[in-house]
Amino acid sequence: MACPGRPLPLFSWQSRSYPRTPLRTSIYSLVGGLATFLTTAAYVPQAYKTTKTRATAALSLPTYARLFVGACLWAAYGLHIGDMPVILSNVVTAGPAGIILVLNLTAKPTAEADAH
Repeated sequence: MACPGRPLPLFSWQSRSYPRTPLRTSIYSLVGGLATFLTTAAYVPQAYKTTKTRATAALSLPTYARLFVGACLWAAYGLHIGDMPVILSNVVTAGPAGIILVLNLTAKPTAEADAH
């Protein structure tokens, strides 16, 4: 049963009471921070290479459009719930994805791309 003013748990694991010790919280924060860094940083080399070469023929427009919109929506959700890691990670992810998306939308076709 939910307490007044408290939302019902969305998932079954949320209703269980897990002790929150400083060590446990620190480990989860470390794992979450590492996951955020790795997934966010994964797009930086592609954005750098695309910015430098302007070659976008091999990049999927729908993929980067979805990634950009999804990251923006996650950032908006993070703002709604007041979760700074969710906000920052998705704003940073939206940056390289947005760069690639804009370059993909504005790139002029090349003779090499037409040959494929």
